[in-house]
Amino acid sequence: MSKQKLVYKTEKDGWYVLNENGDNDFKLSRKMISALDSHLDPSSENEVEVNNDKSIIKLVGTQYYIEKSDDQGGYTLKKEEFEMRNNRAHAPYNFVDIGNRPLFFEKTGKKHDSLSGYSGYIDIEIETLTPTFIGYQPSAENSNHILPFEINGKPAIPGSSIRGMLRALMQVLTYSEFKLFDMDRKLFFRSVATDRNHSFLNDQYDKEGIAASKVGIMVKRNNKYFIHPVVIPDDCTYEIKLGDRSRYVREWDESNERSYETLQQEAQDSRDKKEAFKRAKNEIANNLEREVKPEYHPFQYEVNDDKITWFSGWMKHKRVKYVIQKDWINTDHLLEIPEKLIKSYQQDSQIFNGELNKKEEERNGEKHIDLLQKCENLNIDEDLIGVPVFYLLDEDQISHFGHTKYSRRPYKNSVGDLVPKARSFDEKVYDLDTLLFGDTENWASRLSFTDAKYSEENKDKSYMEAINLKPLLAPKPTSFQLYLKQQNSRGGYTEHASKSYDSSDAELRGYKFYFHRPYVNDVSGQNEITANNFNESINKTIQPISIGKKFNSRIYFQNLRKFELGALLFALKLPEGGAYKIGMAKPFGFGSINIKPKLKVHATYSKNVSFHFKKIVKNDMLYSGKPKFKEDDFLSCYVNGMNKELKRQHNQPYAIYNWSENERLSSLKHLLQYEERGTQEWYDITNYMGNAEEGRLQGTALDAYKNRWVLPEAKEVSIEFYTK
Repeated sequence: MSKQKLVYKTEKDGWYVLNENGDNDFKLSRKMISALDSHLDPSSENEVEVNNDKSIIKLVGTQYYIEKSDDQGGYTLKKEEFEMRNNRAHAPYNFVDIGNRPLFFEKTGKKHDSLSGYSGYIDIEIETLTPTFIGYQPSAENSNHILPFEINGKPAIPGSSIRGMLRALMQVLTYSEFKLFDMDRKLFFRSVATDRNHSFLNDQYDKEGIAASKVGIMVKRNNKYFIHPVVIPDDCTYEIKLGDRSRYVREWDESNERSYETLQQEAQDSRDKKEAFKRAKNEIANNLEREVKPEYHPFQYEVNDDKITWFSGWMKHKRVKYVIQKDWINTDHLLEIPEKLIKSYQQDSQIFNGELNKKEEERNGEKHIDLLQKCENLNIDEDLIGVPVFYLLDEDQISHFGHTKYSRRPYKNSVGDLVPKARSFDEKVYDLDTLLFGDTENWASRLSFTDAKYSEENKDKSYMEAINLKPLLAPKPTSFQLYLKQQNSRGGYTEHASKSYDSSDAELRGYKFYFHRPYVNDVSGQNEITANNFNESINKTIQPISIGKKFNSRIYFQNLRKFELGALLFALKLPEGGAYKIGMAKPFGFGSINIKPKLKVHATYSKNVSFHFKKIVKNDMLYSGKPKFKEDDFLSCYVNGMNKELKRQHNQPYAIYNWSENERLSSLKHLLQYEERGTQEWYDITNYMGNAEEGRLQGTALDAYKNRWVLPEAKEVSIEFYTK
């Protein structure tokens, strides 16, 4: 089939398919147009694929095609079935590589109040391409209703949001240092029930290990946390099994009409003995669990006169409790838990303090176990010595603690250990991100962003109808198959992850960006983002800004060098078809915006020129009593400077800094592409794996995480990649 343009001439002439020379090939008949119906848009360019006898005409970028249905020229509209491969991970986000080394530049050496460079402002017009929402605060009447940011009762976009969006983009564009708020953070993992054919963590988890776990009593003293070791005598055990299943089957059998023997007999009498016995066994197990479960709430413990008894948590088929004698506790010895480990534990606990935590509370009656809070809540009057815990030692220092032997453990490497080491500190050079946006210690920002106010041009409704959002249960960085590079030995795509945060060659994927996606209701015709059953613990109500609304903001700049101003302009002028992302609910297609910049600048060569920009700039040209400049002058200065520095600092003799030939920029371009991303297929391949409504993984999504399916690189994400 050949790909050809489809254009709308006039109401009289109708629709024509053009040949490769741009001439009319054939005209769509009335029956063809009738079959295509609402899928034709006269105001935009259309492309079709046509077979030789014109019996099939497919609309490019959609699942729809028309097929000849009779000899009288009739056509029928049909929809292609879209089937994705089941062994490739997908997500609404991807990454741009960090790179091995950032680029550094000398700072100006001039004070901010001096008039040594270019000062002025850039007016920007923002237009919403998809529904957009930036929250302000919960409603006083209903904490689940998030109020939008407004100015004088009209929707607005905070300057801080514009600043954050632009800064994240410029860090990539300018090859700045990869900055994290907490480089010392350690992620946690657990690997006890994973298929050994697909998990290389089992050996590491066992080695570090379950057998090496020690028992202790955790306490808090003077805002620090310690563990009293528990010394188990050689002829004693602290792990007590509560009996096998047959005992519980007998106890349950006595109080139920359908006894174990009855169910067993039904299975024997059945023609399909294997299936019938399986059903009987499941019925027994399910009833048994309902009877026994109340004894096994998460992490209970009690202190008697001479012993401490505890359950580490309820788990299906689990029949174990722990008992230690008080005189086994070495109260004279305290092992201090390192402050970094405490901080990592707090951060890991926060992962569960959202939707998953609340669902766990609904199922089990208690939230995710927080041992630090347990220590805070100790009641000395009840003679509670401390909280029983399991812990690991590494060279006599506590390396892990948890409420169960099988708890999540920290990787040895922190996130910062996986970031390429840039340089030793040199106060004379900075990356462009710091030079423009500043840092907290050495360099103040030379940019200022105003709030974007609602344009007077807007008509119709400012907001859409209120939406009860489904929960956004995004994968966390602990999913190393998504957040770490996982290429095979040849540098190509591999289906299953083989590197974790402690692998010797582990590397972070880089800067995270969300793909532009169609607003799902527009694509599917169904309300796919709205929660079916509103749950106050996990759902939020928002009212997004409507599509096509315009806002006006201003970016002030002070004392910028020519290439620095060029860098700012470069970030505000994306390649054709690109757009920005801002606000919340980006995975649902929210927050796509377009920006149009207009530069006003004073070349501050004279100390008599005020920073308040008294002179008027005419015809959008740069004028201050000196020769006129154009935006292209600043852009060229920046691009030429980047080419020069890539060659010099990165030793790249053939460096080319543009959106197509530069690997870093071309990956970012693919992530920022907005046009041709409005199909159901694109929505499917950039969707989360899992059921956000239920908050748990099932079916294919469960396989994806169990088998550690790998997220491809940004430029590999395409419909062809997921279907071939």
